[in-house]
Amino acid sequence: MDFNEFKEQFTEDVKQGLADAGIDAKISINTVEKMNETYEAMTVTPEGSNVGVNVNMEKFFEAYENGTPYEDVVDKAVNVIEGGFANQPTVDVSALTDYDQMKDKLIMEVVSAEANADMLDKVPHKDMEDMAIVYRFEINSNDDGRATILVTNQLIETMGVTPEQLHADAMENAPELKPAVIKGMSEVMAEMMGVSTEDLAMMGMPMDPADEQMFVASVPDKIHGAGVLAYQDFMDQAG
Repeated sequence: MDFNEFKEQFTEDVKQGLADAGIDAKISINTVEKMNETYEAMTVTPEGSNVGVNVNMEKFFEAYENGTPYEDVVDKAVNVIEGGFANQPTVDVSALTDYDQMKDKLIMEVVSAEANADMLDKVPHKDMEDMAIVYRFEINSNDDGRATILVTNQLIETMGVTPEQLHADAMENAPELKPAVIKGMSEVMAEMMGVSTEDLAMMGMPMDPADEQMFVASVPDKIHGAGVLAYQDFMDQAG
């Protein structure tokens, strides 16, 4: 079956799979626009809730086309949605449009301006060379991941805040929430490989900062670490 046929059948079967698991949910199909990615999604919202889970239907169709049995694709989607419900952060929806409550959660993300040209028309941003600074509210962050909301033009209009004020508050809050972390490449490699820095030294990789030829700048959770480029004092810190 083609993608349109898959979407229709998949939606029905996932809804039934959730019902069999005792979950009564509303399902809608929509296009999700994210930085660096746009996809067709199934949005699943439990009855009585206003917070749902998005499932990338294109990824599941790709698995089906690559030979995964259809029934297994449906079962996987149901499991993913159930896991999403179980791990949803507690969100005070009324606070999401209250800028006074949300501004302390502001962080920044740096993205390619060319690759995200269409999306940038819909979000407040600040150009930086061939990149663009966009803004997010970080709702929740833990070892399992994080939940953020991309700030859109519509959202700040609802909040009654200007792009200039948004940027000023983000410049103040983001370095506090996500401080820049600068490490030598050898230390980063040791973390990625799960070995000690002493082991890397035995492999001939430099451990003395004076011997490093490359450094990595990021944030503590290593998610959207390029945002540190927008920090006001980052270049001084790097120096």
